[in-house]
Amino acid sequence: MARTQVRYYPVGDGSMTLIKLDDANKTTILIDMCVSNAADDKENRDVYDAAKDLRQHLVKKGDGHLHLNLLINSHGDDDHIHGLQNHFWLGDPLEYKNEEGEPEKIIIDEIWSSTRYRKYATENFPLGDDAKALSKEIRRRVDALDDSDGNYVRIVGDELLDDDEDVIPTQVRYARGSCVNTVAGKAIKDFSIKILGPLKKEKDEDDESFNDKNRGSIVIRVDRTVGDLWGKSCTMSLVFGDDTEVRTWERLKELGEREELAYDLLLAPHHCSWHSLSHDHAEDEDAAVSPSAKAALNNARKGAYIILSCLSDEDEGDKKKKQGRMKARTVYKGMVDDGHVLCTGESSSGGKPCPIVFELTANGLSKVHNPLAVGISGASVASIGEPQPHG
Repeated sequence: MARTQVRYYPVGDGSMTLIKLDDANKTTILIDMCVSNAADDKENRDVYDAAKDLRQHLVKKGDGHLHLNLLINSHGDDDHIHGLQNHFWLGDPLEYKNEEGEPEKIIIDEIWSSTRYRKYATENFPLGDDAKALSKEIRRRVDALDDSDGNYVRIVGDELLDDDEDVIPTQVRYARGSCVNTVAGKAIKDFSIKILGPLKKEKDEDDESFNDKNRGSIVIRVDRTVGDLWGKSCTMSLVFGDDTEVRTWERLKELGEREELAYDLLLAPHHCSWHSLSHDHAEDEDAAVSPSAKAALNNARKGAYIILSCLSDEDEGDKKKKQGRMKARTVYKGMVDDGHVLCTGESSSGGKPCPIVFELTANGLSKVHNPLAVGISGASVASIGEPQPHG
């Protein structure tokens, strides 16, 4: 019996999560992506082949092409969008073509982004080639206003930049608090995505803080109700904040009730960065956790897991980042049961990391202990080398 599945991929200090629903359409939702050049090198099996794994979970439609139903890009950092151009078709789906020797390109039925897609690269707001390509594709879709597979687009959150209200039509916007139960025009029973952020600029917030790329990260809660043949059911929640940092979590605590931030699965923000929990530098002797930020993230339901999408402590070469990550991990361990903080860069079997996989059942979360390993060799995941870490 097919079940809704959540796959957290081992992509170094990056982020890539696939949700595959057990509905009639086998709906697939990818939250960020980070497929390194090393993973794309077929002669190099040093890292997990996340792209190959992803393709195995997608469905070919009547046009004969693989389709991802929804891509949610949290923000424009390279470690959240790397590999886009290598694996996805960008442009009018009616003009689809594949260059000889390239992998078959995947059509993205629907894309979600924040208003930050409109910001061009500057010295203070750097963008990689994949982020620029995604921005161009979103602009094309916004201009087209064509709700069809390969053209759907939605801009989420309450932040506003310049003349957003004039440029971004209301029909493609999802405001904070929206509960969305459709993907690419198809309603899905017992499913919703609640928009929690990004937030609009605060009255006392300076431009430098507001314009930081991480400040524009999308924050969502995905809810899925699963039942069995005997009438038992369970609703589970997945929270994603990606690179959202401490100030936003404090604000979310002020704005929301506890249940709005409650979760069965939490992707720890910013790859388990200390800066999502504290205003202080991790190396400071008196560095303190923000009580409000911690309260926003400390809403685990019974049996919940927290996932750290990052390198293992052994493979992390940045001393300051490692120090902060170890302190943050200690905080997260205090939020859930023993053994329920898992790192994508680690392997419980002693081998190379595989995806951390959960199935959603009427009895709650079920961790898959032996997920299928695809494209792993003997070298360390630390050899990924790119995209570059960003703090």
